[in-house]
Amino acid sequence: MKNKVSLKKIYLPNTELLSYQITSNKSVIQVIGPLGYSSLELPNTLTKELALKNNYLLLKVSEHIDTNKVWKKLFQEYNSILTKLYYGVCFSFRQYLKVKGLGYFIKYVEGEHKLCLIFGKSNYEYFQIPENIQIILKPRKKKQAYKLFSTNEQMLNLFSKQLQAQAMPDPYRLKGIRFVRQRLIVKPGKKKK
Repeated sequence: MKNKVSLKKIYLPNTELLSYQITSNKSVIQVIGPLGYSSLELPNTLTKELALKNNYLLLKVSEHIDTNKVWKKLFQEYNSILTKLYYGVCFSFRQYLKVKGLGYFIKYVEGEHKLCLIFGKSNYEYFQIPENIQIILKPRKKKQAYKLFSTNEQMLNLFSKQLQAQAMPDPYRLKGIRFVRQRLIVKPGKKKK
């Protein structure tokens, strides 16, 4: 008995930005926009054929995959990743970080594309920035604010979490690196009698 093939549609705002290539073991979808490019690999177990028609990316999926709930969720995940790729190359993702605390500084080393972390220690720590992430320093009164840009949301979130892990916010005085809209619970200190 042959497997029936069902058609899945993903709406795309602009198909001129999209190019795709199918090889023997995987399908590569590449999105090229004004801010750069991003690519997504789809396994051939998920897709048998790719096609573009009237702002829709058509994925032909075999029936035994289509009926399985796991593969349906996987397809929805690829759908959301592809829309995020489009958003990234057209508008870019942003992340805002603040550094708070006496002796807590971050300096950008321009020639090497690195961050110099100074957290009240005698030795400086250097943190390598990935190629597709740009950083802008926004100086404010007594606070250092940073704006991070990237076309890849996963890499941006991973990099900002790794940077925050170097100096997690202190629950008593809130010293350290934190996200701008991050809610932190302040613990009370010892009470004097």
